[in-house]
Amino acid sequence: MHELIASIFGKRVIHHLDSNDYVNWAGEMLTAGFDSASLRILAGLNTFDSTYEAEDYFRRTIAELKIESLTREESLKQYSCNVAQAIVNRSITPVDGVRELYAACVASDYAKEYTIWLQLDDARESLRLNETPYSYPEATRENFDAIVEKEALEFIESLCRSRSTSTT
Repeated sequence: MHELIASIFGKRVIHHLDSNDYVNWAGEMLTAGFDSASLRILAGLNTFDSTYEAEDYFRRTIAELKIESLTREESLKQYSCNVAQAIVNRSITPVDGVRELYAACVASDYAKEYTIWLQLDDARESLRLNETPYSYPEATRENFDAIVEKEALEFIESLCRSRSTSTT
């Protein structure tokens, strides 16, 4: 499954999306070569338009492009893998990545494979308060980014390499 498609499904699991999210996604999809009448309409909506209207065009787009909806678990997994890869690629900061993956941990009902992100988010907050992290005591301000990148790589190896669908 294309990364943009997996991403929007995952974001829908973790966050309440607004019209801006859907409109931006539609523009990225058009740029990536996808096309349908509803996708073009969605991309052309004002980002301040009704979220209900944007969601309606999103659903129409999914139907027109014959995109299979992912399960909640698969959506979360693919989105989390994309975020972890973005950390490794340095297209998002480790702090932003930890925040997103912490949200994925919460959305997963604290599934075992996501708890490292809860621990790292707790460590990040402790370091921000100049305290020694309880959940990840070896973390310091100096090594936090490197730890996050290492954990993102391990997360990718353990959870993402075994994905049954591809993100082509």
